[in-house]
Formats: sequence, C-alpha cells, structure tokens
Amino acid sequence: MSVSINEYHPTTMTHPGAFLSDKLEEMGKSPEEFAQEINVDEAVILDIVNEKGSITQDLAEAFEKALKIPTHFWMRGQEMYDECLARQTEEISA
Repeated sequence: MSVSINEYHPTTMTHPGAFLSDKLEEMGKSPEEFAQEINVDEAVILDIVNEKGSITQDLAEAFEKALKIPTHFWMRGQEMYDECLARQTEEISA
C-alpha cells in the first residue's frame, strides 16, 4: 500500500533579497554600505535587494557574520524562491 503525501507548493514566494532590504533598512544601512562592510561588489548586493540576483553559499555566510542571521535562513529562502520560479516556468510550459 502506498501512502500519499500532501505537499504544499506556494504559487508565489518572496525573494530573500526583500528580507535583506528590510534588515538593512532596520539597521539604517544602505546596500552600498553593507557591500563595503562585507567586502562584496556593490552591484551584487544591489541585484539581490532588487530581487534580480541570487544568494550564494559564500554570500549567505557573509550575511550571517554581519547580520547574525543564520546561513541556512538565506540558503533556504533562495532555494524556496528558485523552486517556486521553476514550478511557475513548468506550469507555463505545460
């Protein structure tokens, strides 16, 4: 006998850059200041806060050090966002 597992797949997902943008605003830092603080090109952080770039493992680790928000939070958020986009693309192609 096989067991059916109900899974929830949201149709929309917030890009993790939105969380980064909110956190930087809360801290009173611009994306440019944050980029300098973690020694990353400003364009990379601007792409992320504008929801056009992806958070890599290295960036997630730098975010954890600077923001005290765990690496897994950033990586899981990016993974979930990417999965949601893939599902939307799959649905459009079908």
